[in-house]
Amino acid sequence: MAFTLETGDLKKLKYFIDYALENPTFLNMPQLQFVKDFVEKFGGTVPPGQFNGGSAGGKCPFGGDAGAKANEPANASVDSEDEKSLSDPESDVELDMEGVIEADSDPAQPMGNYSKKATEEEVEQASELRAQAASAYGQQKFDEAIALYTKAIELSPGNALFHAKRGQAFLKLKKPNACIRDCDMALELNSDLAAGYKFRGRARRLLGDFELAAHDLRQACKLDFDEEIDEWLKEVTPNAKKIEQHRVKQERRQAERKIEERQRDQRRGR
Repeated sequence: MAFTLETGDLKKLKYFIDYALENPTFLNMPQLQFVKDFVEKFGGTVPPGQFNGGSAGGKCPFGGDAGAKANEPANASVDSEDEKSLSDPESDVELDMEGVIEADSDPAQPMGNYSKKATEEEVEQASELRAQAASAYGQQKFDEAIALYTKAIELSPGNALFHAKRGQAFLKLKKPNACIRDCDMALELNSDLAAGYKFRGRARRLLGDFELAAHDLRQACKLDFDEEIDEWLKEVTPNAKKIEQHRVKQERRQAERKIEERQRDQRRGR
């Protein structure tokens, strides 16, 4: 098998050898056992003793603390913490979690058969059911309203507003995931339906998804402003801003560290 060393690789190897000559106990580090074996195979010996940093001031010549675990890269703990923060931006941000509820886990509600084309009679019946559902909702009979909206959806699939209004009723029953499913469908059918964004935004707020909630509520305001949307948006904005600012900070730190690592690698290759 052909094996070649680039100029940069040779410079790194020379630096490694020079460092080992000045600090031979460096080769007693567990991650360098294979180098120690190589030296001893050809009759050489490595002085016993624990490596305490040598002329590199406690750092290994290619990064990482002298006492670091084998095969553990420098700044591994910092990297893992930053990656965790980026994947979960709320992990170390102090948020106001008042009003956040436990997620519902009911089976998904019927969404209708969209291969079916409703007749004029079915469309009319669905409209009547919607009126009955609205009446039940007004009387705070939310389960009844959901059942009526479901019948309307099954009779006349493809009506975005039916889904949004059923989602609103699910909200009243503290079932945000069910609401989100309906609003997702509503927005798939009509991406300009303000009610879909409004109720999905509220549901996401109840689940503690503040950034997504703010995004939906802003979109609802753009499409059809009302005071309730504005009130809900003001409620989630402080937490959403904290999460966003934290994410920007973490991304900047990660970018700066990558630049530092690249510059360090370039210096070693000289």
